[in-house]
Amino acid sequence: MRALVLIAFLSFSNGAAAQCTGIPGANTICSGPASGSASFPGFRSIVTADIPAGAIVNSNLANMAANSIKANTTSGSAVPVDFGTATGTAQDVFTSYSVNSPGLDIASGSAASPITTQGPTIRFSRVENITPSVSVCSNNSVDNECNATVAIYSTGTSSDGMQNSALFAGAVSSSTVNSTNAALGATLFGRVTGSAVGTGVGAYMEGRRDTATGTSVGAEIRGSNFTATPGTYSPSGFSNTQSIWVTSNGNSVVGTGIGLGNAGQAFTVGIGATASSVTGQTFRDDTSATTSVQLNGSHTTGVDLTGGTFSGNAFQSPGYTLTGTGGTATQNPSSGAAALALNPAAASQQARIDLQQTNSTKWQVGKNTDNTFFIFDNTGGNNIMTGTPNAGLVISPKNAHTNFSGGTAPSLTSGCNGAGSSVSGSDTAGTIIGQTVAVTTCTLTFGTAYSGTPNCVASGQSSPLTGAFTVSTATLVVNFASTANYKWSYICFGT
Repeated sequence: MRALVLIAFLSFSNGAAAQCTGIPGANTICSGPASGSASFPGFRSIVTADIPAGAIVNSNLANMAANSIKANTTSGSAVPVDFGTATGTAQDVFTSYSVNSPGLDIASGSAASPITTQGPTIRFSRVENITPSVSVCSNNSVDNECNATVAIYSTGTSSDGMQNSALFAGAVSSSTVNSTNAALGATLFGRVTGSAVGTGVGAYMEGRRDTATGTSVGAEIRGSNFTATPGTYSPSGFSNTQSIWVTSNGNSVVGTGIGLGNAGQAFTVGIGATASSVTGQTFRDDTSATTSVQLNGSHTTGVDLTGGTFSGNAFQSPGYTLTGTGGTATQNPSSGAAALALNPAAASQQARIDLQQTNSTKWQVGKNTDNTFFIFDNTGGNNIMTGTPNAGLVISPKNAHTNFSGGTAPSLTSGCNGAGSSVSGSDTAGTIIGQTVAVTTCTLTFGTAYSGTPNCVASGQSSPLTGAFTVSTATLVVNFASTANYKWSYICFGT
């Protein structure tokens, strides 16, 4: 074989020869200067300016697979390949829709050839150190649209008939290997480390309305059960169907499971269960917390049951049930429903109310197991009063005294009501001392008139009464021998 080497010498107007002589180095070309003024050619590396504009256009590239991109899909240096549906089978959750054009369809793995090695299909990473200012992120350190690693947008027009969605993420699993594994549509993680003073927030979601004709929801979370078997609640762990599962983790107790706050406006209803949304218990506590429900702050009403209808008990506990049915009776309790009833769960239990001072019981009022009524002095250890059905009340101990007080005091209105007279007592019982001038009659006017004529007993202490005494709903009139400072007493029962 013969080799023909042709060395061409270029001649220029000044007679100087070109400088591209000898053996060129690797990856060099014989060319004029890479930039600047014209000069003799020489061997040098190629630069971008050496490639004419329009030399590399899409029409000059090799065809690529549909909806794919050129990428190196290996863990090292390699020739790029078409990365997209050609390397896997496109997946979906409900319906397989073709990728819009222009669009990108990236699929990795298939049922016949699933991914068996660790690592994500696509990774986006960002390390930042940004100081917000008027010209940077509008001086707003929480403007996450300004510094997002990935920003995805969807805008619906005024005539859009769809519920537009910026992001749809779905996970479908048919694994029978581990029952604790889940098909996670998204895993969101917020973490603070080192000496950070910020907050690790797993997700921030906000629903906003800028027009009163629309509505807003911060997050809609739905639990679905498309089986013939109803879901059940587990009081000790994960239920087989639920919409929200809130747990805590770490080395110390977490402060709050669910907290409501005010970022500028308050809620009308903090937690609301709408009509027909719950069939079992709206709120249930299976913990051993020190306090199940604690009400603090300033409220008009602690617990309001006025809007509820109860076919059973409004409140119920292992020992007692409290039934509030809005009774309307004013005189005879048997003529209407009780506003509040203590109903023991068993005949062997008392129905009792304890009246306390700083958590120490002072008085007890209730019904014994034999249906007798009692008022018990817990400090003195005595039954002050007991009542037996169809038998009446007994005041005990035997040396106990009964005192009737309060209301408007009775007064002397004629007969013996002059100077020196006095009344000591009430409409129920009392003692009278007449005026210093001798008289033969005395009229006591009750502080509050009885609705019917009371049953009264009057007796003279200075001397016996003379004749009959007269009783009306408003007065008690007695007669006696002419006496100064006549003293007598009375007892009246009535309503």
